[in-house]
Amino acid sequence: MLDQLKNNGTFCVLPWIHDFTQLDGRKHLCCVASGRNNLSETGNIETASTPEIRAKIFNGEPVSNCDHCYKQEREGLQSYRQQQNRDWLNKQKYPDVVRYFENLTETTEPWVVHYDLRYDNKCNLACITCGPQFSTLWQKELHIPIKEIKLDINNEQLLSAKKIYLAGGEPLIIDRYIKLLKFLAEHRSQAEILISTNLTTLPEQVLGYLKRLRSVIIVSTDTYGRAQEYVRYPLKWDKFIRNLEALKAAKINFCYNTTASALGVLGWQRFGELEQYGPQDWWLLPTEVPPWHGVENLPAHAKESALESIKTMTQTRLYAKSPVFKGQVDHLIERVQKTGVYEKKLLKEILAIDSRRGINHADYLGISLQPTVNSGPVNDAPDVV
Repeated sequence: MLDQLKNNGTFCVLPWIHDFTQLDGRKHLCCVASGRNNLSETGNIETASTPEIRAKIFNGEPVSNCDHCYKQEREGLQSYRQQQNRDWLNKQKYPDVVRYFENLTETTEPWVVHYDLRYDNKCNLACITCGPQFSTLWQKELHIPIKEIKLDINNEQLLSAKKIYLAGGEPLIIDRYIKLLKFLAEHRSQAEILISTNLTTLPEQVLGYLKRLRSVIIVSTDTYGRAQEYVRYPLKWDKFIRNLEALKAAKINFCYNTTASALGVLGWQRFGELEQYGPQDWWLLPTEVPPWHGVENLPAHAKESALESIKTMTQTRLYAKSPVFKGQVDHLIERVQKTGVYEKKLLKEILAIDSRRGINHADYLGISLQPTVNSGPVNDAPDVV
């Protein structure tokens, strides 16, 4: 039965074992589907607690919440759905979880062992593909009132978890996360603790907690050097590298998570050098939200530079070793050569950011997105809400 489920085209373990609450206080299927939830026929938000959704996924029926994963799979990329299935249905790693799914029926009650915690959107960066929903610095820049967010969860219930994922905002500057890590370390939690961080800070006390836990740091890094300082503004590259070196010295397991955006890929000439710090893995996926930051929307005069920059990733060890990583790089090489429809919107947004921050993207990226004298017509499509 389990083999049949795994191959039905839509099955995902998360609706049965996963608890995710977005910063707006609503529960969703997962963080990938959270921004794409639609109203069901009954007018209720389709969430992980909806039996109808689990029944559809069990029977191989697609659900609109999961369109992001389906799209990636159609494009030959490994989706979050596939990644989670592969991880959780590993008998050596999670034998009791596998037994649970071997006996799964349409009406089996969820068994929550994986918590995705979003306590706060406090963040010290205003990244190019992010926004005020996930960053207080973005709220400050756009003069949006910052409201305190309080999500309640009992720390005691986390002691039975097998995996806990911390995100934000920036977890390592949020006091409540630090207190949670201390609690988990003191209670000798056996859960795998994953922390998604921009690595702009790495407190000594946090390193101490991480050494006592089964921790994996997910380092969000989108590009290299000065380009990173623009794309993940106002990050300081030297400090980021020092913290990366500290992670390596402390022998803390970590991996890279890269949102491959139009501006980010322009700085990839030396991006592959980050392999030297010893990541366990590297996830390299094209941005889909907002759509105008897709690599295909670069102006024609910048695409040659972007293409050569992306191609440098074919020289990495991971490209030769990991079919998943290779597929992600090859996809970007193909995609950057396509004609985008949001070139004008991308330029408009970048110029507005430059104006607000008093900087010039060309000083960071080494190339201007402004049309050149010999540029052809600029493509654009109606604004997407």
